[in-house]
Amino acid sequence: MNASTHQQNDAGAKCLERLAEANPLTRLRGRSQFGAAKALLSAALSPSVGERDGVRGVRSRLALWKCCLQYVLDRFAIVSFCALTLTSRATPSGGDVDLDFNPTVNGSVVSFAVQPDDKVLIGGVFTNVNGVARTNIARLNADGSLDTSFQDGLPGVSGTVRSIVAQADGKVLIGGAFTNVNGVARTNIARLHADGSLDTNFQSSASAVLCIAPQSDGGVVIGGGWNAATGTVYYALLARLNTNGIRDASLQCSVAANCPSIWSCVQPSVNSVAAQADGKVLVGGLFTIVNGATRSAIVRLNADGSLDYSFTALNWQQEFGGLGSVNSIAIQPDGRILVGGIFNYLNATARGNVARLNTNGTVDTNFLNGFDGADGNVNAVALQSDGKVLLGGVFSTVNGVARGGIARLNSDGSLDTRFQNGMSGVSGGFISYVQSVAVQSDGKVLIAGGFTSVNGVARNGFARLHGSTPFFLSGCGVVSNQFGFDITGASNDVVVVEASTNFTDWLPLATNTLGGTPLRFNDPAAPSFPKRFYRARLQ
Repeated sequence: MNASTHQQNDAGAKCLERLAEANPLTRLRGRSQFGAAKALLSAALSPSVGERDGVRGVRSRLALWKCCLQYVLDRFAIVSFCALTLTSRATPSGGDVDLDFNPTVNGSVVSFAVQPDDKVLIGGVFTNVNGVARTNIARLNADGSLDTSFQDGLPGVSGTVRSIVAQADGKVLIGGAFTNVNGVARTNIARLHADGSLDTNFQSSASAVLCIAPQSDGGVVIGGGWNAATGTVYYALLARLNTNGIRDASLQCSVAANCPSIWSCVQPSVNSVAAQADGKVLVGGLFTIVNGATRSAIVRLNADGSLDYSFTALNWQQEFGGLGSVNSIAIQPDGRILVGGIFNYLNATARGNVARLNTNGTVDTNFLNGFDGADGNVNAVALQSDGKVLLGGVFSTVNGVARGGIARLNSDGSLDTRFQNGMSGVSGGFISYVQSVAVQSDGKVLIAGGFTSVNGVARNGFARLHGSTPFFLSGCGVVSNQFGFDITGASNDVVVVEASTNFTDWLPLATNTLGGTPLRFNDPAAPSFPKRFYRARLQ
C-alpha cells in the first residue's frame, strides 16, 4: 500500500468513526455488504452529523459524504448504489420559509441591506440578536448567525434605524431617528466602517431620515418626513451630502404640500429616492409641490436639483379621489422604473398600487395591462436578476389571486404562480404587513415587517423565503438495464448531467431545460462501466 492510499484509507476510517458516533445506523454487524454501505452513506447524509460537528447545512454533509464515498466503495466492493436524497425535509417551493434561517431578534427589524458576500445588515428597534447585545444595528452571516465582528463591544444606535445602505467600499450608511451612534452625537444620519465602528470623517445631521441613495460620485441623497413650514406650506426632507457628510449646496430643491387646516392637510414626505447612472435623481413620496411646480408622487431631478421637465407629470390618485403616493422605487437595467405605493390611477390609467414607468415618466402599458395589481398598499418593490418583481406590503390579493403581503410578478406584471402559490403569506399582529424586501445572490428572498408568522411558520417580523424550487435529484434506479434519476428545479433552469469514473474527470452527457415537472435522465451506457458516478449542475 503506497502512502497516498494509506492516507486516503486513514481519512476514510476517521470519517466512518465520526459517522458511528453520530448515527447508530452505522453498526455493520449482521449486515450484507450492500446493507452496510447503504447504512454508512445514509448516515453521512443525515442532518445529525452536521449538527454534532457544529456545522450546519447540506454543504457540510456533502463534504463528509465525499470523504467517505470512495472508502466505502473500496471497503465493501460496491459497484453501483443510489444516494441522492440530501435531507429528510419535504422539498420546498418558491415562497416557502427557509427553515435554516431563523435569527432571534428581541424587537422589530425595520430595514436591511444585503452585502455582496450575502451577509445581511439589519436595522430597527432591538437590543439583542441571537442572545448577544446589539442595539438597533447588527450584521448577520448568510446562515442567519450573528456576525460577531460587527459592532463587537460597541453601544450601537440610540434610536430607530429606518434605512441602511451597504456601500461598495464596505462602509455602511444608516438613517433614521436617533441622536447618537456608538456614544458619539449623530442626528439621524451616520456612516459606519465595515466593522460597525463610527466613521468620524462623515459628519452630518438631518431631520428624521426615511431613505438613502448613494450616487456614483460618492455623494448621498437622503429623504424623509416634513421638517419645516412656511405658513401653510410644509416641506419634506430632501438633500444631497458630500462624501464627508456636509450638505451639497449645489442641489437646490424643495418638496412640499399645502396644509391650510387640520381638516385639509397633506404632510409631505420623501419615502424613496433612487439615483440614476446619469446623475439624475428619482424622488418618490407624498407631496403636491416640487420647486414651486405642481407635482405628485414621483419626480425626476437634474443633478442641480431642478425639475427634469422631460419626465412626464402624472396625476396620481387613489380609488376615491385621494392623493396618491409612492413608497418604493426600483430602476430596471433598461432604465424603466418600477414603483409601488398607494394609488389606483395614473391620469386615467388604472394601476393597483404598482406600476412601471417608461424612461420619460409615462405609464408603461405593457406592464400590468389588464391585471388588477395589489388590493392594498405596496410598501416595497425589488427587482430580481431575471426581470421578475417582488412586492411587499399590506394586501390580500394580487391580480385577483390570494397573496398575503408578499408576491412576485413576471416581467409583464402577470402573477408568478410559482411563488407563494397556495401559501398564506404573512400573518399575526394588529395588521400584518411586509415593509422591506430584498433578494440575495442565491435567489432567496428576505422580508421584514409586522408579522408573527409566514405561511404558518413562526417568524417574528423577519424571515427568508426560498426564491424557487431548489435544484435536486431523486428517484434513482435501474429500468430496462439503464440507470436513471429525476431532476427537479425551477422552470427554465438549464441543467447539465455529467458522469465520471473517478470523481475527478467529468464527461457531459446531456443538457436539458427544466419544465414544470421533474425531468427523467437515463444513461443507456451505464452497463458498459464497472462503476460510474453522476452529477447534475445548473448551466
